[in-house]
Amino acid sequence: MALRVGSPWWLSAVLLAGLFFLFMGQRAFSHTDLAAMLSWLGCILVAGSLGARAWVLMQARGAQRRIEIISILSSVGVLVALLLYYLTTKSGMSLLGMKDPAFVERWQLVMTPLWLIVLTASLVPLLLIETSLGLARRASFRREDAGPDASVDVYRVREMASSGLSIALAAAFLMVTCNIADQRNMRKDVSYFKTSSPGSATTNMVKSMSQPLQVLLFFPENSEVLTEVHNYFKVLSSSTGNLNVEVRDRLIDSAIAKEHKVSRDGVVLLLNGDKSEQFSVETDITRARKKILREFDGEFQKSLMAVMRAPKVAYFSTGHGELNDPAADKGGDIALNQSQILKLQLKKLNYLVKDYKGFGAPVPADCSLLFVLAPRSGLLDEDLQAIDDYLAQGGAAIISFDPDSKMKMGVLAGRLGVEFNPAPIADEKEFMQRSRSDSDHSLILSNQFLSHASIATLSQGSARSAMLFVKPGSFDEVPFSEERADRKRTHVVRSMSSSFRDVADALGNQNYIFDRGTEKRDRYPLITVVEDPSAKPAKAAEGVTSNGMRVVLVADYELFSDGIVARLPVVQFLLDDLVKWTGGEEVYAGETISEKDMRIEHTKSKDAIWFWGTMAGAPMLMLGIGLLVIGRRRHRAQGSQQ
Repeated sequence: MALRVGSPWWLSAVLLAGLFFLFMGQRAFSHTDLAAMLSWLGCILVAGSLGARAWVLMQARGAQRRIEIISILSSVGVLVALLLYYLTTKSGMSLLGMKDPAFVERWQLVMTPLWLIVLTASLVPLLLIETSLGLARRASFRREDAGPDASVDVYRVREMASSGLSIALAAAFLMVTCNIADQRNMRKDVSYFKTSSPGSATTNMVKSMSQPLQVLLFFPENSEVLTEVHNYFKVLSSSTGNLNVEVRDRLIDSAIAKEHKVSRDGVVLLLNGDKSEQFSVETDITRARKKILREFDGEFQKSLMAVMRAPKVAYFSTGHGELNDPAADKGGDIALNQSQILKLQLKKLNYLVKDYKGFGAPVPADCSLLFVLAPRSGLLDEDLQAIDDYLAQGGAAIISFDPDSKMKMGVLAGRLGVEFNPAPIADEKEFMQRSRSDSDHSLILSNQFLSHASIATLSQGSARSAMLFVKPGSFDEVPFSEERADRKRTHVVRSMSSSFRDVADALGNQNYIFDRGTEKRDRYPLITVVEDPSAKPAKAAEGVTSNGMRVVLVADYELFSDGIVARLPVVQFLLDDLVKWTGGEEVYAGETISEKDMRIEHTKSKDAIWFWGTMAGAPMLMLGIGLLVIGRRRHRAQGSQQ
């Protein structure tokens, strides 16, 4: 009688199931309440499989024992790999006393490939051993005497284990090679090139003009850049019907070139009545594609605004540690503590940017839009009163808050009907993964956008898109100091329903974890707009128009910081829409198209289920089907031989 091993085939299936549950708990569902349960279930299944094999080994004799030794060595290798993996986790490194971030990074760089190599070198031989032994008469534990073919079974098992080990080590070599290649990375620009197309914001602006816009293109004949630029304006003309485009030669049309001071090729000239504006484009296609063509839509918008209306003035408050105050010592990441990109956006919208030092002085009469960006030291009562007086006369303002600051709204709370709550909002389910620690829960994501003109681009976008907020506060509604029928308070962006206010402990620290009983999950207001069309100035200054009081309140000051705006195009669209609505120009709202390569940020969300399902679930399903088909064929073949 041929040898039949004592361990059933399903012990390996239990081991694989344990590894699967561990993977799901540590990766796919690590940000949910299921993580601990799945991880413990995986550990129990792996330990149970190993324990059963050890029991079989103690009962086995002769050739059967030699086969079981090979199988249990593979199972022990899997356990060793999991122990090595544990030493790369936060709790494992804490057990070893590792605290230095630089050393932790090097430790993970070495240990991660090591545990993957050990796991592969253990798992692949085990799977090949199971394939060679088949499923016949292996559904339960058994012990049989070795027949005359026992040596054949042992030889076959050893050969399959050896082959599996060779395959695993070859894969490990490729893994290490890829890791080294990543460390010695060489880059070459092979990105595609495309001139930005007209965005909805540009289209809306051209449509709103009372007369057709004249566009003259001064380029040499047969210019590749001219082809790209001309195609852009052809698309814009066909979609608006309010644009006339002409290609001119600077030397032949010297009179008009001289009149508008066009002294070189590559000039785009815009004419609207007695107003004119121009900007230049490189005539060399290689330089043009790098400098301007990818962001041509934004460059055109900047010149378009200059011929549509006179410049407006935007004031930024200073002197209280604001985000935009260069004299303030804010510490931390410099990019997160500046607002230069916002000021550049305002200039593209034809705003003159000035500083408002406050300290009780009235807001200047030529102010069309006031920015108060997270004053760290808070505003004095006289400062708040000056801003309140400005709003009472139909002023427009955008105010952001820092939860760590001493900012109080004072008299503005009654005017605007809200009070700022500095307790940071956290979310254990909808957040951006950055450091793989609990502090990531303060990088919350939200797609709870109300349909409102102040966030037109967001509210019209995909329901699956989301906005990032970095440790934001939130707003509580309070009674208006003076009820008016036209005054409206609207929470245009809220947090997800899984979010909560992370209440500080006795020492003033947050744990970023939901505490039942003391904290509440809710959709908290993150951006609120307040408008009062009846609030009008007694006499408006020259060049200043008022649509009544319009105020935007933002519970996350970092939305205005260079570090966030530069990385997330959706934030640029949001700020653009907020400025246009607050300034009474919401008719121009929309998207500005850019083909510039942007940094990709990876997030944890419910899409992780689909990601891991396609990346891991589908291959595992196909592998399982293949093994099942092979097993059935072996079973039929063995049945026909008996």
